[in-house]
Amino acid sequence: EELYMQEKRLTYEARKEISEDEAERLNRKLCSLQEGEQIAVTHYFGCRYIKTEGTLTQLNLEKGFLKLDGRLIRFCDIYRLE
Repeated sequence: EELYMQEKRLTYEARKEISEDEAERLNRKLCSLQEGEQIAVTHYFGCRYIKTEGTLTQLNLEKGFLKLDGRLIRFCDIYRLE
């Protein structure tokens, strides 16, 4: 049980706060995306940040999500977009 708790602490990563300027830049990037583009997204998944790369298969600005190769990523979970 102690080992489990140590592993859990090592794999947990708190959500990062982004500044207003960073949020504005991210929003501009999201609005300029086109389906079919190859992109990389660093986003919160489970209890840590991961980087997902792939083809943008869907972008829904109204509902606040995108899909990379069918994998749904909510805008509120995105930390970085490349």
